[in-house]
Amino acid sequence: LEKEKEKYGRRPRTEANLENTKLSLEDDFGISPTQHAIWRGIWNRDFSRIARNFLWMLIQDVYMTGSHWLRPTFKEELQERATCHHDGCLETMEHILTECDSPG
Repeated sequence: LEKEKEKYGRRPRTEANLENTKLSLEDDFGISPTQHAIWRGIWNRDFSRIARNFLWMLIQDVYMTGSHWLRPTFKEELQERATCHHDGCLETMEHILTECDSPG
């Protein structure tokens, strides 16, 4: 597994999300887990399979939100999906889950 990581490199967005997760855990709970401990915690069977997959996709930044829509090859109407229609900011998963007041 480590050889594959070296071969393909680490994904910058994944690294940033892991760092944000670590900082949030430090601020909220006073613990400073390693990246390995974060991944191990996500795959703990205390979470349902659906929840584990959701958390994995969040950290990997797989969902088509925000800057994913701003690719130069996308048409303008697709690039408009990058911003929140409720308050006009970049629509990230963090914004959708914790910041936006839009219903639904």
